[in-house]
Amino acid sequence: MIKKKIVFAGNDIAKKLGIFGKAFKKSGYKTYSLAWFPKKTGSFCDEYIVDHHDLFHKVSKIKRTYVYLKYLFRLFILAFSYDVFFLSWPTMIYEIILLRLMGKKVYAIAAGNDIRDYDLDEIVNIYYDKKEDPKFYGRKKLKRNRRTAFFWGLFATKIICARNGTLSLYRQRKKTVDIIGYNFLKKSSVTEVKYNKAKRIKMVHAPSNKGTKGTKYIREAVERLKEAGYDFDYIELTNVPNTKVLEELKTSDIALCQVFMGGIGTFAHEAMNNGCMIVAYVLEFVRKRYKVPVYNVTIDDIYERLVYVLENPEIIAEYQRKSLDYFDQYIEESVAVKEFEEKLDLN
Repeated sequence: MIKKKIVFAGNDIAKKLGIFGKAFKKSGYKTYSLAWFPKKTGSFCDEYIVDHHDLFHKVSKIKRTYVYLKYLFRLFILAFSYDVFFLSWPTMIYEIILLRLMGKKVYAIAAGNDIRDYDLDEIVNIYYDKKEDPKFYGRKKLKRNRRTAFFWGLFATKIICARNGTLSLYRQRKKTVDIIGYNFLKKSSVTEVKYNKAKRIKMVHAPSNKGTKGTKYIREAVERLKEAGYDFDYIELTNVPNTKVLEELKTSDIALCQVFMGGIGTFAHEAMNNGCMIVAYVLEFVRKRYKVPVYNVTIDDIYERLVYVLENPEIIAEYQRKSLDYFDQYIEESVAVKEFEEKLDLN
């Protein structure tokens, strides 16, 4: 079977465009990655419209429009050589229409918050109003995101979920496909359970947004545990390179992910890859649908639930094994490519 030629283009969020391209290339696809600009922490796409992050963010609207038009032109040229296009959020509607008119399959890669139905989220998630900034994109951007999701639903071939586990909370659900292995992570060197009763238990928390991850409540629980005399290490990481996060995960027993969002994302997947026990708040229907191996906590019971873990540490080894198995079954990059092929009919 001749495999399709694929372009990954747009905003290189978390270096996804290059990661996607490399993963599909390993599986025999011809790929090309086109980003607006390189990330400050480094990127590895095939081409950038501008060669520096600030050249996009610190210029006038006129120059930014020029950059976008240049990007649109490059997509037009690539459409003569490639068959399938994955466009990363915040995708404009114009390139989708252009590529669809040229007969191409176009998949919009959503970041999650751009198509999330916050009104429904507020009903389903009982802890929604406890977030320090629940609608953290602001009302104006929220309205724009809903408009974008509407047009995606009209013109895109499919919308790809960037965060697995919350599909039923998304707008344009009929057009949206949830990919569990979305992060295309390579298998780490950790292959066995790490828990050792002779060593101090180590917990790590690395919030991308403290307000929406519930860092305040996680800190309070950790402080109460320390005051109660429980012996363990706690590491909190913010504004550090991803390599530092991965380094800490390799030697951590427990990953404290979040207590608000209701699903799991990149940090949880990276923690599973490094054999950590996942502690998070995940909605019940999400746990059942995806069989996520998470030790569930809420802001109401996180302290008591962690007390149980510290007093019954053998449970850590049990969840570490589940994390490693779940990663191998659903998240590892070669498995993720197969999931994309099956759910999106790429060939």
